[in-house]
Amino acid sequence: MNKIFLRDAGIINEKTNKKYFNKKEFFLRLENALFLCKKKSIGLQLTINQDFFMKYYDFFLKKKKDFMSLKKLTVHLHAYYDSLISESKKTQRFVKLLNTFFKDLNNLDGYCIHPDNVSNYFFLKKLKTKKRYVAIEVYDLKSKSGNNVGEIRDLLKKNKFLTLVLDSSHINQIKEKYKEEYDISQYFYEFKKKIVEFQISSNKNNYQKKIFTRNFKTDHCLLALSNKKIYNELKRLKGLKNINLVIEGVVPNNNFGHLLLNKEIRLLNNFKL
Repeated sequence: MNKIFLRDAGIINEKTNKKYFNKKEFFLRLENALFLCKKKSIGLQLTINQDFFMKYYDFFLKKKKDFMSLKKLTVHLHAYYDSLISESKKTQRFVKLLNTFFKDLNNLDGYCIHPDNVSNYFFLKKLKTKKRYVAIEVYDLKSKSGNNVGEIRDLLKKNKFLTLVLDSSHINQIKEKYKEEYDISQYFYEFKKKIVEFQISSNKNNYQKKIFTRNFKTDHCLLALSNKKIYNELKRLKGLKNINLVIEGVVPNNNFGHLLLNKEIRLLNNFKL
């Protein structure tokens, strides 16, 4: 069996289009994701925003036993553009709080973060241990940085402690617009020794309008709903052993969505180790 994780942010109730970093919406999605992870016996990718985590730390503490009971856990770090991860006292407090919170969680594999959410990596290095990685993610066209292969090479060279997270949706989206950029296979084989995590979805929105509100938009669609282009490219990769595979496609929180999740897990378990 591959090491499969479910991203909490993607577990969305029907007829909704609510802002994610809203206390009620965030913890609702998290609760639904925890339920599915335990039911399917897979890991959870927990989303943590710097300001949101410090503001609602007590609420995260209430969920800690749930995190400890999971098979595996990874953390997807975020920060607002006006409150970047930096060499500030705020980030210092944030990192210290993360280390305190996760100190006794033996199931935590590591952290990933978008490069455009970081102005300085000094304090992030303090999250890395022998058993926990700190990785940057190849991000999308909407971001201010971290969305081309040249920048990724440079960041990994300057910050030796960093490893790498590939995102199939982001890479495919970038490649469609900029032909000189890398495809999934090129990223995988150049950075193979650095890759610790693969966030998997399609950038094509194939969700039916009857499932969500009409203006629902996403560039993270389940492979189970997409054409086979990305799936076939991923399936050809050799050497996915020890790489965490994260289901990042949106999962409608209903019976139809749960059936799609079952199919997605089966698809990921077809990948070669």
